[in-house]
Amino acid sequence: MKITVIEPLGVEKSLLETLARKTAPDAEFVCYDSRTEDTAALIERGKDSDIIILANQPVTEAVLAGWQKVKLLAVAFTGVDHIPLAACRERKITVCNCAGYATAAVADLVFGMLISRYRNLEACENAVRTGGTKAGLIGFELEGKTFGIVGAGAIGCRVARIAQAFGCTVYAWSRTQKKIEGVTWTDLDTLLSACDIVSLHVPLTEETRGLINAEKL
Repeated sequence: MKITVIEPLGVEKSLLETLARKTAPDAEFVCYDSRTEDTAALIERGKDSDIIILANQPVTEAVLAGWQKVKLLAVAFTGVDHIPLAACRERKITVCNCAGYATAAVADLVFGMLISRYRNLEACENAVRTGGTKAGLIGFELEGKTFGIVGAGAIGCRVARIAQAFGCTVYAWSRTQKKIEGVTWTDLDTLLSACDIVSLHVPLTEETRGLINAEKL
């Protein structure tokens, strides 16, 4: 069996090699420390591999066709919209991802970006550094705002709880309704028209592509 890490994962190569020896001691393990977008180069990297590990490296159908031996694509990432899933299903290639690994981090970033925009943090910092004033930079408070969440998976649910802690009134829409205390479930159009803030947390699939378009905005 051959296992290939097709692109850098942000993890030390020595650690990956140690993990490979522990989990698959008899396997050949290859780890690339650079990315490439070249189709021929990607095919060459993975052509003899049974398992290919990647993060957000786009895989085209042409590349997948060149990986004749692959049985498993392990995606060290939450989304899999960069993988040709239909072609994988046709060839019975298993695709697994790392759902949940960045739930807290993504929710943190939602509010980091939101507060930065609402409170004009970048402009305020520039004003302080250049001897300016806060004129025109007062911004807004989150408390009392209506906060809409599109997609109530693990990340969406965490964002909902944090929004409530800030004093927001939270609305949610999702394909699967969940019970989240204090959250009002509604249809997408009502959510978009009622909310001051909308946070999008759905995977990019053929079903969700274009869910938020120019008309909705």
